[in-house]
Amino acid sequence: MALQNWFTEAGNFVYSINGVSSSNSPQALKQFLTKTKKGYCQQFAFGMAVLARLLHIPARVVIGYTQGTLVTTDTWQVKTSDAHAWPELFFAGAGWLRFEPTPANIAGLAGQATAFSPPYSNPQEDATVSTNPQTGLPASSNPSSQTPSGHANKKQFIGKLKGATGGAGNSDVSRKSSSSPLAAVAIVLLAVLLIAPGVTRLITRRWRWWKAHDDAARAHVAWCELRDDLTDHRIASRPSESPRALARRVGQMLTLTDAEREALDRIALAEERASYAASPAGSAQLKSDTALVRRAVARSSGLRARWSARIVPTSSLVPARAGLQHLLDVFGWIELATTRARNRALLRHQEPA
Repeated sequence: MALQNWFTEAGNFVYSINGVSSSNSPQALKQFLTKTKKGYCQQFAFGMAVLARLLHIPARVVIGYTQGTLVTTDTWQVKTSDAHAWPELFFAGAGWLRFEPTPANIAGLAGQATAFSPPYSNPQEDATVSTNPQTGLPASSNPSSQTPSGHANKKQFIGKLKGATGGAGNSDVSRKSSSSPLAAVAIVLLAVLLIAPGVTRLITRRWRWWKAHDDAARAHVAWCELRDDLTDHRIASRPSESPRALARRVGQMLTLTDAEREALDRIALAEERASYAASPAGSAQLKSDTALVRRAVARSSGLRARWSARIVPTSSLVPARAGLQHLLDVFGWIELATTRARNRALLRHQEPA
């Protein structure tokens, strides 16, 4: 936090995109930190990462985009001007945490479009701690012992991130008494996570066949099942490949019997007929064909690929990844909303009566 404050305090550094060297050399970075003290997000991100490493804090630079601007309840607008670079520092027990050393611009707005410092990196957000306005550190502490690498400050920082409420007031007895139910819950969650992908894959397969009520629908189901089975066994199926081309390539890769090769060709032909022909092919045998080809793919795959397809089938994880991305978007929206509300409350508090 002291490093971030050093960059963002008024009169220390200046945000500017004009007349700034774009060189990534150590000399350019040293010139920025000690002489010009003027730059944009790239210089500030590199500068804080280097200084954090000198203090033995693992650091890295992330290049991407901010969350953009909320337009409606479910729409965000991300522009080219939202491109940004920021440092992330690693703390044991908390992981990689982002910081925002880029100061405000001349107009007093965020130096890099919609970028903002996370609440945990701003000591002023914690109303329960009296801070020194010159350092941003607790006023009752010795500044020399409160560097970002100091053990006391690090423990206090991590404690805030974990939502610690009692600090030293939490006894060892309470920790021991709560460890047993937590361990049981963790074991149950682990077991659920282990079996969830395989169960999801099985339910998806049965649900697809149950919904298919005509020849065209069953042809599409057989084709989806074939591609998912290949994905589960780590065999690539490119979207650009036609059904016939994929069947030919898979037949050349795997050791198939005549019956298995005929089943594979029937699945590909049924998908082509259902997609492009005036009438689909008969589908009475497609379900048994997919099961026969699935067994052939498993037999031709390695031991690791077979167990991976049974326990953690890759095809069942694709919807989970998409859902996780949406969940992260929700968390980002909540963080932005709470930050804006906190800033408005701070401005109202600072207005004269």
